[in-house]
Amino acid sequence: MLDGTADNLELECERFEEEIEKAGGVDLFIGGIGPDGHIAFNEPGSSLVSRTRLKTLAKETIVANARFFDDDLSKVSPLNSCVE
Repeated sequence: MLDGTADNLELECERFEEEIEKAGGVDLFIGGIGPDGHIAFNEPGSSLVSRTRLKTLAKETIVANARFFDDDLSKVSPLNSCVE
């Protein structure tokens, strides 16, 4: 699992990619679809060749996810780890 609470998120993304490779790849991935059509926090315009990485979230995505944080926008991180 990708640990979004890791102290160093860039290293966590690298670790996650290594785990995927050791497991022989991904057979099934379940991710959410955002209000603008993004999948698993891959906002529109995301690179099609990148892998697990940090991504700055669009304001619309932050607002949509505030419901998980008592509707407090300040609790929603503008930076998220995502998988492509």
